[in-house]
Amino acid sequence: MTVEQRLTRLERQNRTLKLGLMGLIVTAGTILLMGQAAPPPATHSAVPDVIRARRFEVVNEAGVPVVTLMGWEHGGWIETRNNRGHRLFDVSATDDGAGLLSTYNQHGRDSVALGGVRDGSGLLMIYDSAGSKLIGLGAGGHGRAVILAYQGTDEPKAHWP
Repeated sequence: MTVEQRLTRLERQNRTLKLGLMGLIVTAGTILLMGQAAPPPATHSAVPDVIRARRFEVVNEAGVPVVTLMGWEHGGWIETRNNRGHRLFDVSATDDGAGLLSTYNQHGRDSVALGGVRDGSGLLMIYDSAGSKLIGLGAGGHGRAVILAYQGTDEPKAHWP
């Protein structure tokens, strides 16, 4: 083997070693960068025990709020709405601090209300399709049952007893 052949062979080996070393450096660098960008593994400490906010909303595909959880001056409020934004159901506190459960028709008008009143007794109110009062059931003086009938006004037209 001549000197020239030996030199050519060494140059070829040197080129191969250089390419291999460059590939190794690129691979190691890529692995290091990917390790830095990877999210940390999920642990139980990554889940908060309490989430606090004044208001939470769940929206539909059009961005219309369909479920709302919030606080207001008299307590908490949970509300559901249809896709057109009309109220369907809510649970809240009344202005007097009693509990109130209300349902609404597809147009957002009162349908049924069930809750407490100022003296601590309960009340059930049923409305017509326009949202006007029809029948009220509750407690009158001395804890006696009362049935109220309405005819398109907020004042009862008849009551029993």
